[in-house]
Amino acid sequence: MKARAVGVAGVTLLLALPTFGLLTACAVPEGSEARPVDPDIAALLSPRATPTPSEVLPPRRVWVTWVKGNKLEQLGRFVPASTREELFDGAMLELRLGPRPTEQVEGFRTLLPIDLEIDGDLRGRVAAVDLDVTTQTQQSGVELAVGQIATTALAIQGVRSVVFSVNGEATRVPVPDRNREVRVVRASNYRTLLR
Repeated sequence: MKARAVGVAGVTLLLALPTFGLLTACAVPEGSEARPVDPDIAALLSPRATPTPSEVLPPRRVWVTWVKGNKLEQLGRFVPASTREELFDGAMLELRLGPRPTEQVEGFRTLLPIDLEIDGDLRGRVAAVDLDVTTQTQQSGVELAVGQIATTALAIQGVRSVVFSVNGEATRVPVPDRNREVRVVRASNYRTLLR
């Protein structure tokens, strides 16, 4: 490898021409000596660190549920996913991130507590959702908050029901139809609230 230092307005540029013909440049202040690049950083900057097209997951649409007025409404999001499980994880992440500023201007909001952790997995046609939260949702918004999670999960292809647990303990959740609590949530439980 040949290296050559060139002075430019108070900065010395060290040009290295590796034998394979790529040009690498880094700025070194005058009066300082060049130091080797950390191998971990070099690995991140190398062309090999860029994923190949086969490694990049294509974006797929998921439907995330928000509260608008006193109803639930779904908006599309694109998440990188190739499996139903990745779609589910992406949808739950979008739900935790909340509506975008432009959607908030249109009246979309969330009733999920800011510190809510949503973990879960798909078991055939059932989405098992575990919630970890340290603060409580206002009692008047619990049905809508549960509905946001349930209807987002139910929008994943093949999911027919959702079961909830809180901190690993199976729990009943309130649903709007007939003001009752259920262990298994289905789309029909939210028919009256979902636009």
